[in-house]
Amino acid sequence: MSTIKYKDYQALVEYDDGAFFVKVLHIDDLLVAQFNVASEAENVLRDLVDNYLAHCEANGRQPSRPFKGSFNVRISPDLHRRAAMAAADDGLSLNHWTNLAISEKLECTRLSDRIHGVITAKQVASVWGKGQLSNDEFGILRRPTTFTGHAVAAVIKSDKMRIVHG
Repeated sequence: MSTIKYKDYQALVEYDDGAFFVKVLHIDDLLVAQFNVASEAENVLRDLVDNYLAHCEANGRQPSRPFKGSFNVRISPDLHRRAAMAAADDGLSLNHWTNLAISEKLECTRLSDRIHGVITAKQVASVWGKGQLSNDEFGILRRPTTFTGHAVAAVIKSDKMRIVHG
């Protein structure tokens, strides 16, 4: 299972019972196509979306667009309470606070992907385990935090350290 994108549309590519399928996600209309060779997936999606948009235009109707900018989220009452209180503490609406939290998570994931694998796990363990670094050591370190569960990277150069959440 993987996803591919064309224009503003994202599709799921699946293999089942000897055939490949592309299904456009995040829209109200059902757009699905079957094909036989994996390398055809992007062309199949392109044709599927282009034909859909042409059909909508020919019939005078608006195509279903992914992502209208609102969605419902089901969370535990405790998480809801904690998020609402954190938003109030920051002087923000829960909606705005959630928007910022999602943006931050996406940015952290992007940064984590960019720095992943810069140095080996052995190098991380040897440098991270030291209480102090000498002036000539340099490295990018990643280690999960207990607060977010995400990696935090520390860029070390000489005796200065800059923390990058990732």
